[in-house]
Amino acid sequence: MIEEKKLIPYKVSPLPPSPWLVISPHPDDETFGMGGTLLLAKQSQIEIYLLVLTNGEQGGKNEPEELIKLRKKELQKVTSFLGIKKVIFQNLSDRKIIITKSIVEQIEAVINELSPACVFFPSPFELHPDHRSSAILTWEALRDSGFTGKAYSYEITVQSQINILIDITAVAEEKKRIMGYYESQVSENNYIEIVEALNTARSLTLPDHIKRAEGFYLYDNDFEKDLSSHTINCLQIYWQSSKQDKLPLVSVMIRTKDRLALLQEAIESVACQTYQNIELIVVNAGGEDVSDLINVFNKIIPQNKCIQLEQNQGRAAAANVCLDNASGDYLIFLDDDDLFAPDHISKLVNSLRKNKNYKAAYTDVLEIGIRPEHLFDHPYDPISLMVENYIPIHAIMFDKSLLKKGCRFEQELDIFEDWDFLLQLSYFTSFLHIKGVSATYRNFGDSGSIHENEQSIQAKSILFEKWRKRWTGTDILHCFNFLSDKMNNFEKMDENKNRQIEQLLHTKWEQDQALASKEKEFEELKQKLDMQTEALQSKSNELKKLNYIIRDQKHHINLLYQSWSWKISAPLRYIFDKIFSVFLKKKNCKQDSERVLPETVKQLSNDGHKTIDGKLIPPTGFVLPECIDRYEA
Repeated sequence: MIEEKKLIPYKVSPLPPSPWLVISPHPDDETFGMGGTLLLAKQSQIEIYLLVLTNGEQGGKNEPEELIKLRKKELQKVTSFLGIKKVIFQNLSDRKIIITKSIVEQIEAVINELSPACVFFPSPFELHPDHRSSAILTWEALRDSGFTGKAYSYEITVQSQINILIDITAVAEEKKRIMGYYESQVSENNYIEIVEALNTARSLTLPDHIKRAEGFYLYDNDFEKDLSSHTINCLQIYWQSSKQDKLPLVSVMIRTKDRLALLQEAIESVACQTYQNIELIVVNAGGEDVSDLINVFNKIIPQNKCIQLEQNQGRAAAANVCLDNASGDYLIFLDDDDLFAPDHISKLVNSLRKNKNYKAAYTDVLEIGIRPEHLFDHPYDPISLMVENYIPIHAIMFDKSLLKKGCRFEQELDIFEDWDFLLQLSYFTSFLHIKGVSATYRNFGDSGSIHENEQSIQAKSILFEKWRKRWTGTDILHCFNFLSDKMNNFEKMDENKNRQIEQLLHTKWEQDQALASKEKEFEELKQKLDMQTEALQSKSNELKKLNYIIRDQKHHINLLYQSWSWKISAPLRYIFDKIFSVFLKKKNCKQDSERVLPETVKQLSNDGHKTIDGKLIPPTGFVLPECIDRYEA
């Protein structure tokens, strides 16, 4: 019996030496997974570097570009509290991390540049595919870089295999506060409660005063082994005795010729499958040698075969070579220009194992490429399959036992060989339809799916001639009924489209009428505006003329005020003003005019003016009165 102490620590460990490199699949995993340990490292002045692999574009309800900016801003705020010295962004697409040599080399370059003493990466037991892919990528990079330090995996939301516990009780509240800074994420899920529960659970085997802990797995420095081989050694005896529960082997079969770049992408999609027990078979139909490319994936997909054909004998012949070399319990084809989603194989295997009555299962497939996106999501209908092929070949996985019943590719067919093979499978089993897209059909216009009309007719003739001998009268009747129903549906669709066209035409007529009315109103308003603009221009011209006249008059007035005659006559104007003011005071100006002049002279004398020979002269220090200033101004 294996005791618990063999499986989990009963005491905490000290922090490992500086510097650290933390690999985080998304902006937040570093904090949720090991935020407490990072806070303790900050207190101990440990140098920390953070490599974030994805941009987190799918982790919320915002638009991708907006979400990328938001999550980056949140990360920058968090890392300032965690004491991260430098953050390196890889900017990979969220939920699309695949195992590729280029990404391994990018991580390797970071490791070589920083030379960390310790590298932390997500546990390979995590549920999220990006977390698991990050673990494998980091492991490959550690191996290729010749890393000699310590490698640790950390838990994020799932209890995993651990052999190291770090006491984070003292910083647990601070970690909770910092996790809250990832508002875009904690609003989507109760991550804080989940992480706190995990940290609490990790204190189970520790002394009572330790309330929170974070778990890690310290790996042996044997990076030549695959990451999957680093399991709990003490459980090997149990696994070895349960061979009957071993996962079935799945053979992934790829036909290729002279499309090396596309082939690499296809194999990469196989390499990042969450299902591990996979055999890869590549049949090269007389094209450029691909063995070097296959060797690149030896460590990730150790069970692989590369069969080189001397000459191209056609797609059907290459497919039969695949079948002859497959040793899996389940078989699935993948064309070299198509892709699997990471969960494609596991979804199919699990469904077939749960539904023993089915020997074949298929998922939905998204078509992209030269035509608008199309979704292959047709429910299984054997009659419909007799009329048309609605299942891409890489959508379906089938039991190898069907080969013993004679299912093989018809080499007489240059096209539609996949359809013929599916008809053979359907002759012996129903297909289990699994809803949900987990594969991509990339239509670049150069595959066997797009055919010249004459070639297509000829191939269909061969196909139907073959199956005519097998189909019963009932089968053919079902086909006719299916086609009749389809024709009726098309007619109804045509009727609906015609009604829609009529409605659209009527709507267009109404809109044209409204537009014509608006255009007429616009012309009338334009004419009014033109008239008003013309009138305004006329008034503006008149105003300019008046301004010119005013300016000219002001100029003449200024010249008059500045003239000597105006200045010399100032006393006379002053006297006139006095005389005029006296006149104003008298009611009978005409009768009293004889008295006005003497009174004026008297008034002037009182003001200090003297006369010489009957002429007025101003007194000494005389200043012209205000009225004279006005005349001179």
